[in-house]
Amino acid sequence: MSLAILVAEDSIITQDLLKLLLTQRGHDVDTVEDGARALNALQDRHYDIALMDFHLPTMDGLRVVSTYKSLSADKAAQTHFIGITADVSGFMAHPDNWETFDLVIAKPIDIANLCTVVENFEHYMAWRSHTSAKPGEANPTPVMLAEDVVPQTQETPDTPPDEGIALRREKRMKIDRGTTQLLLENGEVYPCRVLDLSLGGAALAIEERPAIGEQVRVGRTAGRVVRHTSEGIAVEFGK
Repeated sequence: MSLAILVAEDSIITQDLLKLLLTQRGHDVDTVEDGARALNALQDRHYDIALMDFHLPTMDGLRVVSTYKSLSADKAAQTHFIGITADVSGFMAHPDNWETFDLVIAKPIDIANLCTVVENFEHYMAWRSHTSAKPGEANPTPVMLAEDVVPQTQETPDTPPDEGIALRREKRMKIDRGTTQLLLENGEVYPCRVLDLSLGGAALAIEERPAIGEQVRVGRTAGRVVRHTSEGIAVEFGK
């Protein structure tokens, strides 16, 4: 099922990677780089999922979501809000924040886990609620860490551990990161297939082998070639 997804993130690298991966998985993705634009985007159209960085220019992610919910409560109730932050402890220290987001994802982000959660959000939240429920205690916003094990749609809270691990391994192996373009310094453009992708870099299947150290762009994301492989090249993002 195709989802309408808003990515509010001031890092161009993170924006591009999330848009590349989610778009190539069939979703309709909009990106914005600051809080004011995020609030405008939420008011302009419906999104199934909103991925919101906490530290945005002009208006932080917490304020964006809380303002939107106060202005358009009925419409906001139809969107799942996922916060992204490197300061999980700071967020959890303020219980008033717990109702702002449905889920908080800690940086560094595991791209495969993020896609699984976005595409199976209600299943994931039901699984989290079942496995972490503690009667009599407050129910803070669930936090997903990079090392967390994420269940797949075939899993239920009663799935045996060994079977669940097998399902997760199978799902990760089948992730199709799609195709994009590699732009060289001389302006030449080559199609390539993304073999692996993270916020730090990418492994690409490509016939052309630019020199190690050459500055390139994978889509819009700048980087440099750091290694030749049997299938192509490895690119490290950032100047």
